[in-house]
This record gives sequence, C-alpha cells and structure tokens, in this order.
Amino acid sequence: ALERRDWSEALTQLLRACEDCPEVYEPFPLARYEPSVILGAGGFGVSFLCRDTASDKQVVVKALRTENLDRDMTILFREWENLRELNHPSIIRIRDLGYADPGQTRPYLVCDHFEGQTLAELVREQGPLPPRLALAILWPVARALQAAHLRGVLHRSLNPGCILVRRLAGQSLLPSPAVDSGVLSPPLAGGMPEPPRESALVPVPAPSLSPAAGQLACEVRVLEMALSFKRTVLHACASNPSARTRTGLGRSAARILDYLPPELTSRHKGILWVAPHSDIFSFGRLCQFVLTGRVEEGRRPAEIPPAWRQLIQDCTGWTVPTRPDHMGAVLHRLSQLPDAEPVIDEAERLAHRSQLAEYDQALEQNPEGLEPLLGRASVYFQQNDDAQALEDYTRALQLRPEDASIWRRRAQVHLRKNDLEAALADLNRALELMPRDADLLSQRAAVHARKGDPEAAIADYSLALRVRPRDVEAWFGRGNAHYARGDFEAAIADYSAVLRLDGQYLWAYGNRGKAHALRGRYEDAVRDFTHLLRIDPENARALWDRGLAYMDLGKLDEALADLTAALQRQPSAALYDDRGLVYARKRMYAEAVADFSKAIELDPRAIGPLIHRGNAYCDLKDWDQALADFSRVIEINPDYTVAWYNRGNTHANKGNLEAAIADYTRAVELAPSYGSAWFNRGNAHADRGEFEQALADFTRALELTPENQNILVNRGSAYLTLGNLEAALADFTRAVELAPTDAEAIFFRANVLSRLGRLEEAIADYSTVIKLVPEHSQAFTNRADAHADRGDEEAALADYSRAIELDPGNARAYCLRANVRANRDEFELALADLNKSLELSPGYVAALFGRGSVLMSLGNLEAALADLTAALEQIPGHVNLLNRRGLLRLRLGDLDGALADFNAALESDPNYASTWFNRGLAQGALKNLDAALADFT
Repeated sequence: ALERRDWSEALTQLLRACEDCPEVYEPFPLARYEPSVILGAGGFGVSFLCRDTASDKQVVVKALRTENLDRDMTILFREWENLRELNHPSIIRIRDLGYADPGQTRPYLVCDHFEGQTLAELVREQGPLPPRLALAILWPVARALQAAHLRGVLHRSLNPGCILVRRLAGQSLLPSPAVDSGVLSPPLAGGMPEPPRESALVPVPAPSLSPAAGQLACEVRVLEMALSFKRTVLHACASNPSARTRTGLGRSAARILDYLPPELTSRHKGILWVAPHSDIFSFGRLCQFVLTGRVEEGRRPAEIPPAWRQLIQDCTGWTVPTRPDHMGAVLHRLSQLPDAEPVIDEAERLAHRSQLAEYDQALEQNPEGLEPLLGRASVYFQQNDDAQALEDYTRALQLRPEDASIWRRRAQVHLRKNDLEAALADLNRALELMPRDADLLSQRAAVHARKGDPEAAIADYSLALRVRPRDVEAWFGRGNAHYARGDFEAAIADYSAVLRLDGQYLWAYGNRGKAHALRGRYEDAVRDFTHLLRIDPENARALWDRGLAYMDLGKLDEALADLTAALQRQPSAALYDDRGLVYARKRMYAEAVADFSKAIELDPRAIGPLIHRGNAYCDLKDWDQALADFSRVIEINPDYTVAWYNRGNTHANKGNLEAAIADYTRAVELAPSYGSAWFNRGNAHADRGEFEQALADFTRALELTPENQNILVNRGSAYLTLGNLEAALADFTRAVELAPTDAEAIFFRANVLSRLGRLEEAIADYSTVIKLVPEHSQAFTNRADAHADRGDEEAALADYSRAIELDPGNARAYCLRANVRANRDEFELALADLNKSLELSPGYVAALFGRGSVLMSLGNLEAALADLTAALEQIPGHVNLLNRRGLLRLRLGDLDGALADFNAALESDPNYASTWFNRGLAQGALKNLDAALADFT
C-alpha cells in the first residue's frame, strides 16, 4: 500500500497489525501518539499526522527506516537532542524521539505539525521566484543551517522537498512588480518527481509588517535535519534512472540527488569527509532551483542576477576550498545582495516574533508553563538577548530546580557572556543531579579548558569516558587538554583513540601531527598530515602544517611546495611569513624578502615578518633596510627585546659599535637573562678595545649559559689580550672540554701554551688543529714558531713552507722562515723570503728588521741602514731596532749616530742590559773611557 501511495489503506493495515502484535509492528507508542493519516512515505521513513494525547496537539511522527540510513542512531539521536535544545525558529521543532521496542530497532521522531507547502511545490505552482522573494525564503534556511552547524549538526540532504513555506494571512507569496525589482523568470521546467506533501497551504494570522516587506512575508521550516542515505543507495539511483521512479526509496533518493555535493555522489577512494561545506553546496543548488526552477550541472543561467549567479557558482564549487568556508560567509554574501537589508530585517523579526508570540500567549494562559518558558528562553538566546534568556532559565529553575538540562542550558548563556565561574557553578549543579551524564561532564571539562585548567578538564573528560568509552568528542577534548598542559605523549594517545573510533576525524590527524612535531618526531607528523590530506586534499591548514614539519626535517623543497599550495588556497600573513622562512633557509634571500613584504602588506603591525625581513636584509648585507625594519618593530612594541638585540647586531655589522652597545644594553635591561645580548655587547666592547667591560659582559653571559664554548673562547681571548695567560688558558681548556673538535678553541689554547713556554703542549694542540682543519695555514705558522723556539729548525722550516703553500700571501710566514734560514746562515734564501714578505706587506716592520739584519750579515751595510731606519720611522722607540741600528752605525764609523741610538734605546727601556753594553762600546770608540766603564758596570 505504501508503494502504491495508498496512505489510507496503509494506515488501516498497520493499525490492524499493531492490534494483533504491537511488540513487533508498532512503529511508535500509539497510545501516546494517535495516528489520523499518513502524510507521506520515502526512503527515510513514513510520516504520520497524529494527536499527542499528552498535550492534545497535532504532531508529525516519522517512523524511521534504519536500513537506508547512513547514520549511527546513537549519534543521530544526540544530534536531534542538540536541535531540540537549540529550538531554532526555522528548524521544525522536535518534540520527542525514541524507540518503539526494547531492542531499539524501530526509532521514531516527533515534530511539530507545520501547515505549509514544500518549496518544491511552491516553485512548481508559481514558477521561478523573483530574487527578493527567494531571499525571504532562503535567508531563514541559511540561518537554520548556520545554527545547526554551530551545534555540530549537518543537514546532509538539503533539497526543496524538505523546506516548508507558509504565507501569512492576507499576503501573496509573489510580490507585485511595483514592489519587487527582481528579473522576470521563464516558466518552470518540468521533470521533477512530486514529493509527498505533509500538509496543505493554510494561511495563518500575520503580525504587523512594513508595507514593502509584508508582500514577502512567509514562515519557513527546515525538515529532515541530520538524515542521509547510504552511499550505495545514492550510487544505485545515480547509475540507474529507472530506479528513481519504481520505488518510494528511489523517488526519495532522486529528489535529493541533484542537490548533493560531489563528495557524496562520486565514487571517492578512501575516507569520505562530510562537513559544513557539503551543506553549502546543497544550499547553492537550492538557490539555483528557486531562481530558475531547475538544477542543471555546470550551468549558471543568464536570467539569474549577477550577484546571485556568483554566489551560486562559489557555493557549488566542485572542490571544497572553492566554496565559502562556513555558512556565516554565505549569510554575509546574502546580506550584500541588492535590496537585501529590508527583506532580511523583516525575515529576522518575523521568525522570532511569531515564535515569541506563541510562547507569550502560552505563558499568559499558564504562567507556570515550563515548556513555553524554556522555548522563549531559547529564542532569546538565539537573538543574543542573554539577559532575557537568563531571566527565563532562572524562572524555569525555580519551577523545576531538579532538572539538570535547565542548569546546562543556563550554563550555555553564561558561557557566551564569558562568565566562566557562573557557567561552572551551573554545570556543577547539573552534575549533582546527574553525576554520570557524559555530555555534562564533557561540557564542564570544556569550561575548565577555557579557564586554563587542563588538569580539571582531563579529570572530567576521563569521567565522561568511563560512562561513554566510545565518545569521540570526549577523547578529542581530553587530547586537547593534554596538549594544552604540554603532555604531548598523552595527547597523542587520545588522538589515536579518536582515530580508532572514527577514521574520518580530520582534526585528530591534524592535532596528533602537531603533537608529534612538538615532540620532534617530524616524520610521524608528516604521516599524519599526509593522511589528513588524503581525506581532504584541499585542506590548507594541513598543507601548512606539513610544510612546517618538512622544514624541521630540512626537506626544504617539499616544505616550499606545501606552503605554496597552502597559499594558493588560503593566503594569509602568517603563511607568507613561514614560506619566507623556508626561502631564507634555502638562502634565497630576495624571495624571502618578497614573502615577508607580502606578509607585512597584509598585516602591517605583525612583528614576526618585520623581524624576519630585517634578518633577510642582514643576510643580503643591506644594513640600512634591516635597521629600518628592526626600528619599526621597536616603534610598534618598544619592549620587544629581540628587535633591540637584532638592531644592535646590525649596528655592529655596520661598525657603529657605540650604537650597538646602546641597543644591547636596552635588550639586557628588558631581559636580564638574555645571554646572547650580554655576549654580543662583550664582543662590541672588545672591538672597541674595552677589554675590562668585555670581560664583565662575557662573565655575565657565562653565568647564564655556563656551557657555551663560544663565550669561553671570547673571554679567553680578552684575558689573553690583557695578559692574564693563566685565566685565558683555563677558559680555552674548558671550551675544548665542552667541544673537543672546536679547532678555534684548541688553536687559541695552543697560542697561550706557546706564550707560557709550554712548547710541547702547544705543538700537540697545533697538531690537533691541523688534523681537524688540514688547510689551517695559521696553525702551521704558529706550530713552526714553537718548533723554532725549541730549536727544531727543520720542523720549523717544514711548517713555514706548508703554511706558505696553503696561503701564498702569508707575509708573516715568509718573514719567520727567513729568520730560521738566517740562523742557519742561509742568508740568500733568507733575503729572498724577506723580499717576498715586504712585497706582500711593504710596511711590515719585522720584515724590515729581518732584512736589515740579513743585509748586515751579507755586508750590505748602507741597504741595511735604510731598512732599519724605515722600520724605526714606524716604531720610533723600539729598543731592539735602535740597538741594531746603533751597532750598524758603529760598523759604519758613525760613532755619534750610534751613541744617539743607544741613548734613545735607554730612554725607552733603561733596564735593558744589552743597550748599556752597546753604549759602552760606543763610548770606548769615542775614547770616553770613564763613561764606557760606567756603562759596562
């Protein structure tokens, strides 16, 4: 009888069967809900018009066909309870739900009976609707979807047959051309199967309306929320046109097929992800039907006004990222349509006004009526009238203080007011009444989380999971609480539990991936983000997160590809900033600067991109641009320590050490434990020759980071410069202990050992440096010095020669090799080395001194005198030079000149015995025997 659509016969047969065997056939409690007529039958179930014997009101009871549904009934009932509590004016009100049998195989749903006409019937009868009337109907639908989505409920099967429209008494649903400015539309195209009608079009009294909006006045209700067919049913209907008309199931599936998004109708591989974007697609198709009377794949009919046409095109994008992100964005687009404001204002007022009028009337008749009081509170809540909602919920609690659900509802109002303490108090009271209610426990846990108390949140989620071990949301919430308190291993375990229960839970993959990344397990993070992207290939957040994980792995090309793909889908300042960091890591500094600049353009006060662009300019050695960026950060936030530190570094790189020290000083004032700022200020002081101040800064830096070998090396160098060799040796030795392969620290220690005369140890350290850095020319040079000081001339010559091979421009090595050769009486070879040294460094005093000495040995006294004089012009008071030239003048017979040189040497250092001896020789040559004797004495 149902397949024949013989509703009367079907009801008669059902009632007869229920009389014989109610425990088998009763679709719902017939004693409570007395059926009078079958309104229709389809794939989701059979709808009955009944009298509710408890309230003596007409209701619609739908007996569900679970074999066709793609929903778990426990989840479905939970979503319907959410809608019941939501009580949105444009969603058909849910009165009751349950099972007709103890085995819970026959679920039913009880809703208000709404006298209206389906949108499909309306368009069939009146043709395509003008834009303003379309908006008057579609705006409440969009608002209903938004409210449901915010409660975690999707429609899943939105189509014209599940929207009821009722005109107000005395009003025409078609406005006159004088009022509506919409474009005229062609007649309706046929071909759509007629859906079952739940009621006739019956006018109801209208509240007062503005003259213009009144001609559009109608009430709208959305039916069949959260219901969806199995994919096998949809695919069978899509692939077999004859199946669409042969059975009630086929007709039902055919009605919605054109409105379903591709993620539901196409044969996807892998896991299916259905979310608000799916309802947005269906809403776009619904708009097309209302405005044109038909739905045609790929067509955007010209008769649709441009703004509507663009909205439909965006909503019905084939891929998810091409659609609006959420219904809020769709509502915004609707509000921007031409002449939308008065239509929307009236639709909003009408929806709540009619509902409030109903509740007010009921409360006038019975001031103690709990149901209308709760209904009115819900409407106030939807209108954001929190004060009135609180007043009604408080009154309801006075009437029924032991009702946990009312305490929970009032807690929701407190939450929106951000009164977390009041919300917590209400939830505590609700849990005193229902201590094992998993939903209440999870809600209280969420409040604890918002209060920044993850431990309390974890405790409540854990209790909820004891009550309902398969509660995906509780596992996920507890995972987030573990994440918030930094217990990433526990968070990963909870996210994994979510995914075992629901492999489609995208955010669990995303959050688990982030937790893996924070634990340094970047490969695991990449796997999670990749899995998420298999489900939702267009997910910009997952591409972003995977790109960051690749960057941490050093896979910069992969990181760049992911971040670029994310930017194509969802550009933002933060994304440009992160891609800029990848370019910087790849040393593509110009590209990095471009990305940071784009980020700054999108968010001019974002500090991160300014800091990063400044760093990139530093890498490009564009110091002025870097200074400008760091200075801009300081303008935005004068207490941003890193900006002062980075600007100090930039000043130092420009050679402006005074400005650098000033910036480092400000950095350590803001952050006294900022070790790097102390260290770099010490370096700036050292570069200015202020070694005592440098020592103080290095010491403070080491107090903050005692194991930093770089600071130890620099402090050791400062000690070395100040002549404190033992302190320098201690610092270099500790640096080597911390970093045994730090060639620089070993090299400096070798220098100190050499100056202390510990030549064997010095040679050992220089040898270690050479093993670590075989091309270290200076290590060869200094090891040669140590060999020479030990008298090992062969080893010294070998090392000097190797140093020269490695660095042919090493003037010092040539000079020192010459000294060894001169000691071996290899004067010609020594002279050649000294000539080369002076060719490389014409004013090199040591080479002039050495060449002068060699020339003396070779008998070229005039040339020797010229070299020694040139050297003394650079170092006028040098004792050894003065003594050497004085002796040379003695040999040349210039006794007065010799005496003058020895006198000058004694003025420089009166304690140098050789000078007294040499002057005695000069005095003797001048026959000043008493003076000579005094000098010798």
